[in-house]
Amino acid sequence: MVAAKRKTWIGLAALAAFGGWWWLSGGEAPAGLPGRREAVGQAGKALPKIDISRLDVEREPAEFGRRNLFAFGPPVTLPPTPTPVPTPIPVATPRATASGAESMAPASLNVTYIGTVEGQGSRVAVLLSDQLEVLTGREGDLVANRLRIVKIGLESVDVRDVGAESVRRLALEGR
Repeated sequence: MVAAKRKTWIGLAALAAFGGWWWLSGGEAPAGLPGRREAVGQAGKALPKIDISRLDVEREPAEFGRRNLFAFGPPVTLPPTPTPVPTPIPVATPRATASGAESMAPASLNVTYIGTVEGQGSRVAVLLSDQLEVLTGREGDLVANRLRIVKIGLESVDVRDVGAESVRRLALEGR
């Protein structure tokens, strides 16, 4: 059993020595060994050996780690960006009220009452707009520059649109 292990180790050492010699010699087998072949292209001709000295590009020597990878040609000039054409701004038209007088009141903001946060003696209403913005405020605060919170209850909140006299009651809705 010991002799078999010794033969295996000797074979592996010989193989490693031959592999090291082959790697140090550039990977080419000697001329007399059958493993040596010429590289042949698709047309059956021998491919030329690639050598960096065949390039006729002159390069200036660069310090290690100092070469600019992006300095390889003239800068690219981009075409000028076109100037945007101004679009007309829509103008709010006055709405006729029941009395026939015109008012410039904006359309009401659609919000949903989603809860209340209580802490340190104050209550804060949490509202969700159509654009999924979370709006918060206490009684008397102006929210989203459009709604004033009038009263915060347990299951509802009363809000008033700025410029309108009516008060809307928003019931608690869970999502």
